[in-house]
Amino acid sequence: MEQQVLYACIARNFTILAEHSLVQGNFTVVARSILEKLSSDDDRRSLLYDPAHMFHYSIVDGICYMCLTDQSAVRRIPFAFLSDIQKRFSNEYGNRVHTAGQYAFNQDFSGTLAAQMEYFSNNVNADQINRMQLQVDEVKSVMVENINKLLARQEKLDILVEQASALKSDAASFKAGTNDLRIHFWRKNMKLTLMLIAVVLVVILIVAWLLCGFPLFGSCLSFLDSSESTDL
Repeated sequence: MEQQVLYACIARNFTILAEHSLVQGNFTVVARSILEKLSSDDDRRSLLYDPAHMFHYSIVDGICYMCLTDQSAVRRIPFAFLSDIQKRFSNEYGNRVHTAGQYAFNQDFSGTLAAQMEYFSNNVNADQINRMQLQVDEVKSVMVENINKLLARQEKLDILVEQASALKSDAASFKAGTNDLRIHFWRKNMKLTLMLIAVVLVVILIVAWLLCGFPLFGSCLSFLDSSESTDL
């Protein structure tokens, strides 16, 4: 498989804390020129380096995580890589990253950069895991957003039933497509399923109360009693 992540660095402002390159080039110079143009408002972005390559960066808590990839690389790969090294770097060095000097962590962390660059370039599971994680996050985000909107706007109950049913269907479809990663995502799928079941049960209960009366379903019970009397 063609190598996708070719260069990576971690920097604070103009201070490069760690970097690693799998190919020769003036990437450090280019990375510094990009760092000089970044603002604190930047979050994450992709920049064209030349017709065949792109730089991608993500800024978290004032620390910039940057990598160079082939332009043909799927965009989620570099950002999955940046997210991975951000978590590893933060967990490893904590608040020291905000005061450390030039290349302070290069000796210790460049090996981690090399290993993760190789993994996200050549391991098929890197993209699969990221794709499944994004699907889980998207389903959760849609569910929370829709429920909040329904509560705020007091939408009709039939819309709530339709959306809850759609979410349950999406979750079922997602679960069917993740057989190879069943163990990895078991806990997350279980939590999501329980939340969806809870939503559906609440909706059914509310609909029953609206149709039959709160809280003891008096209308329906009265109807049943009258039906029995008529039959007699």
